Amino acid sequence: MAEIQLERHQEPAKLRIYIGAAPGVGKTYHMVNDAHLKRKQGVDVVIGLVEAHGRQETTTRFAILRLCPSA
Repeated sequence: MAEIQLERHQEPAKLRIYIGAAPGVGKTYHMVNDAHLKRKQGVDVVIGLVEAHGRQETTTRFAILRLCPSA
């Protein structure tokens, strides 16, 4: 019997940018939550830059995610 072989095509990387008109509208909060959701789905998540603005909860949430080394 013939064997079926499936080819896996890797999807190209996607860049997501969160834009808000004012501080405190939830950009970082949504980015971190989306990153955790994608990570649970098996997606390799890397954060390029994040500023917690002194918010301890935000710092705690992104601390376990992978960050790009800064130059």
